[in-house]
Formats: sequence, structure tokens, C-alpha cells
Amino acid sequence: MAEKTKEKVPMESKAYPGEFFFFIRVNELLHGLGSRFDVNLGYLDTLKPYAERGLRQSSTFNLPIESVNPIEVEDSILQAKVVDVLNELKDENELVGGQVCVLDKHGKPQVDVATGTLGGLRSHVPMRRDALILGYSTTKAVTATLAHIMVEEGFLTYDEPVCERVWTSFCPTQYPPKSLGSALDIPFEEVLRRWTWKRKITLRHILNHSAGLWSTLPTKLTIKKMASCEESFAAYEYNTEAPEETLLPTSKPGEKSEYHFMSFGWLVAGTLCGAYALKHGKDQVSFQEVYEALLAPKLSERTKKSGFRPLGGSGGSVLAQTVTADIRASKIMQRRREMDTFGESGDEILGSASEVFKIFKGKEFLVSAALKEAISFIFELPCSRLDVSLILAFGIIGMLWTPTYQLLGDVFRRLLWLISIMISLEAKF
Repeated sequence: MAEKTKEKVPMESKAYPGEFFFFIRVNELLHGLGSRFDVNLGYLDTLKPYAERGLRQSSTFNLPIESVNPIEVEDSILQAKVVDVLNELKDENELVGGQVCVLDKHGKPQVDVATGTLGGLRSHVPMRRDALILGYSTTKAVTATLAHIMVEEGFLTYDEPVCERVWTSFCPTQYPPKSLGSALDIPFEEVLRRWTWKRKITLRHILNHSAGLWSTLPTKLTIKKMASCEESFAAYEYNTEAPEETLLPTSKPGEKSEYHFMSFGWLVAGTLCGAYALKHGKDQVSFQEVYEALLAPKLSERTKKSGFRPLGGSGGSVLAQTVTADIRASKIMQRRREMDTFGESGDEILGSASEVFKIFKGKEFLVSAALKEAISFIFELPCSRLDVSLILAFGIIGMLWTPTYQLLGDVFRRLLWLISIMISLEAKF
């Protein structure tokens, strides 16, 4: 047991309300009581339904949702087959909610099915045919279409290095600065090699995922920054004021195709914005401006309403939540507690805030600055045994703000109830 100090958990913070720190104290007490009386109680599972209920009752997740009338389809036999397949998936718990729409070449609906629920904290709401479901990389096709249109209209070519004319700040000089090696903490010879690769990247390389930048993300990617296409693709430019943030390819362009799951859109957008600005004699333009000038007029209203536009967005539509992040920090912390019990060292598993942040490697943009403050603070406390999953859950809830207090009241009542159970157990022993 570490030596006790006079440090106290503050009851006020700019990052979180005082109730959050009260929750932390009670959580510590539950861990201590459970250990003291050898009680194995999954209180997180006990709290979960009450926390979810509190959120569902909030204005954020319990919005009034109007019913949408189904449309007539021309192929009732195919419609019935699709319904049967979706029902089987639901029965096997393989489907939360889904939509299937089949149109013929004339745009007439052959199949139109919406089944299941909106998922997540809206799992009590039936799926709607006009709800938006996270489409992930399906929007890459729309971005690529804009690129082909611009090549067709003479803004740029597929095979010219993008840094030579249309996006000069992407890799502005023939040779890298001598100090870049120390800034990136890699040998200068390696910097020179990868800098040379970057200067050879073309639009064709970007479109066929062979640019060598598949694993790169902006160094300081936050949710706010991610919401700006321009800020995000600017991270791929060389910044003399922040050379340590320079992003270089990991392989020679055209050598191998590796799926650019995140960087694709930013690389295409940076290239197209540069080409459009160059042709129109402007210093810079937004991707939204390029999209609205060249692609939006060619898309149907239904396509645009479905979120196929820069940065997507709901556009006022109902959002489905059929995909949930799965960050199993709680299992790591449980393993650490077990090792402590048996006298083993658990420091190599999760002994500091920096170790917690490794859980988010590649997903750093999910962690708000406030959440980082809270996690760092927790690990500065003496003898902390907090379950990180709680911190993460309430950090994400803290971003919502509106339903936070409605949720906390219910949670605290359950916490106190659990404490009373443990105290009663003490009396029995």
C-alpha cells in the first residue's frame, strides 16, 4: 500500500462537474470494500442499465420521431426474400437494424425494407427507411468521382506529382531540411528517401491506394480538427513551425496498394482544392466550394440527402447508431488487479495515463482534451484502482453535457445502494 498523502480529490474542475469526482470517490470505495470483504460483485454491470436508461430519457436520445410511410415496390417476391434474410440475421443477433433498397435502371424501387432498431441508445426506436446509417468508406466513391470530373475538365492529370503544381505545400522543396531527421527522430538518410517518395506521389497513386500514406493520421487529430477537411489535409503539408508533425510515406508510391482508410479523403481533397484554386487564381478554397461547383449539380437530391457530401452530416435526418465502439479497457484493469492480488507486477500492463492512451492508438481523435485531463489526474492519485472503462464512459458522456446530470442522479443512487450492501456484509462477518 502506498503511503497516504494529504492530496484530496477536488470537487470542482473546469473539465468536469463536481459530481464526477464524487463518482470517482464512491468508485474507489466500492473497490476497497469489495477487496476488504472478498466480495466479487460486478457493479458496473449493475449500473449499466440505469446509466443507459438515464441517457435514453434525455432530450439527446429520446427525440420525437415521426413515422414514415412505406413505399410500394414492384417486385413483391424479391421483397419477401429480403425480409426473410434480414429476419434470420436478427434472430441470430447478427443484425441490430438495417435498410435494403433496390432500384432498377429507371430508378423504380424493386425492394424497400427497413427492419430492426436504430441501435445504441435508440434501440427502443424502430429503424426507419429514411434514417442515416454510418456508411464508412462508401463516400470514397463520391470523392473519387469528383476527382475524375476534375481530370476530365482539365484541372489536373492523373500522373503529375501533386506537389509540383497543384499542391506545392504538400512537399515544397526538392530536398528535406537538414534538421528534419532530428525533429522526427529518424536518420536523415531515411528522411531523404521518404521525402523523395512523397515528391513523386500522384493523384493516380492516391486513388488506387498506393501513395504509401495508408497508416498516417494528423499528429494532433481531435474531433474538432477532424470536422474541418481543410485543417485535416493541411496536416499532410510541410509546416516549418512544426517539423516534428511532418507525415512521410512508408513505402515507395506505386510499389504496393494498402488501403488508405482515413487518409484517402484528405489526400484527394488537398489535391483537388489546390487544383481548383490554381485554375481560378485563388490562394485557397474549401472542399465544400469545389464540391458545390463541380459535383453537387450532378447528384440527385436523394443522394445528397443521404449524406454524400463533404464531411457527411445528418442534414436534419434521424441518425442510426447500429455501430458501437469496443474499447475493452476494463479487462486490462481487471487483469492488473488480479496480478496485484497474487503479488505480481502489473505495471507493464497498465500503470500510467500514457498506457491508457495507448488503448486509443490510431483513434486518438476519440479522446477529448477534458477526458485526457481526467485520466491523467486519476493516475496521479495514490493507490488508484479505478476501472478505466468508467472514466472513458463518463468522459464520453461528459461530451454530451445535456443529459449528464439526469444520468448521474440515477447512477449515484445505485452506487449508494451497493455500498449499503457491502456494509451489511461486514456486519455478517
